[in-house]
Amino acid sequence: SVTESGTVFVMETELKDDEIIEKLRTVAPAGEEERIYVRGSKTVNYGRVAEIMALITSAGFKKVALVTESDPQANGSN
Repeated sequence: SVTESGTVFVMETELKDDEIIEKLRTVAPAGEEERIYVRGSKTVNYGRVAEIMALITSAGFKKVALVTESDPQANGSN
């Protein structure tokens, strides 16, 4: 997860950018074939999310996906 301030968490652990890949390798049982989901706060700068996704893919993880949450008001719900 990437918070609105740009801080990155893997599971419940706050990490610096240079710690992300090592942590993913310890928690991803399928290794580089594991699907990695990146969730960003609605207010986070998209460039920061893209930076984290690029970091993960450059480390060899092939299945990186962005998780989005739907906006209930966009569907006409109140």
